[in-house]
Amino acid sequence: SIDENKAKGTIVGRVDVNDTGDTKITSFRLVPSSDFAINTSGDITTKKKFDYEDKNQREYNLTVYATNDANESDGVAVIIHINDMNDNAPVFGDNNTVSVLENQYEAIELNASDADNIPTHLNDLNFSISVQDANNSFDINSSTGEVTFRVGKAPDYENKKEYNITVAVSDGNHTTEQNVTINIENEPEIVPTLENFIGSVKENEANGTIIGDVNVSDTGDTKITNYTLLGDKNDTFNISDTGTITTNKIFDYETDATEYNLTVTAHNQAGDSKEVNVTIRIINVAER
Repeated sequence: SIDENKAKGTIVGRVDVNDTGDTKITSFRLVPSSDFAINTSGDITTKKKFDYEDKNQREYNLTVYATNDANESDGVAVIIHINDMNDNAPVFGDNNTVSVLENQYEAIELNASDADNIPTHLNDLNFSISVQDANNSFDINSSTGEVTFRVGKAPDYENKKEYNITVAVSDGNHTTEQNVTINIENEPEIVPTLENFIGSVKENEANGTIIGDVNVSDTGDTKITNYTLLGDKNDTFNISDTGTITTNKIFDYETDATEYNLTVTAHNQAGDSKEVNVTIRIINVAER
């Protein structure tokens, strides 16, 4: 056998003649002779460099013929194997950009290949992070190439929307680096925050009088789409999609309830909702 990439003219081995008979060996002949040569001493040498990754260059079946001075010849089969060497650098796959939801720890699973690993698995690939982000947010499984956020450093879309790191893969002799971009996608997880509402309206005010707006101190991470009003059995009040509360009747302090305790619910695009207490008081007006 001979290692791949050996220089042209490298000696592979020598053919031994166990019995020359009563005559002298005068020559050797190699069939086929396109890739190897043989001299008068029986030394087989290469005529080129061999590449194990070329499947047609992994094994050669030859025949060596020895001829004596009586012009008699005999042949013997010779098998030459080309040995795989670690001469190729690993190569990353195409998955170097990914988008992930915030709050999760899985980031990306990288893949790489090495021509020297096929099919002999001569080398095991080892993954590492060569350039971290500013907060050292990532770990990598050295065997599988799986990149994860470190415990306590799950991404938050509201704080950071993109991470850039550099990863490396090594086969022991060669190292290849690749830039990786991890985009963070928003996951609606923050519900609206509302403030309790206390409002009032004078008796005898026209139907549709504006009492006030429900105050939203935080809409959450998606837009509020509408509000609903609970506890108003007689549809005494209305609330708009923007949170404005109006009257749905003309109030009489002497005959109607003078205080209404209701609940307003705000709904956002993510399907989240938040309730807040609403108190509306009817104000007595001196009447003639």
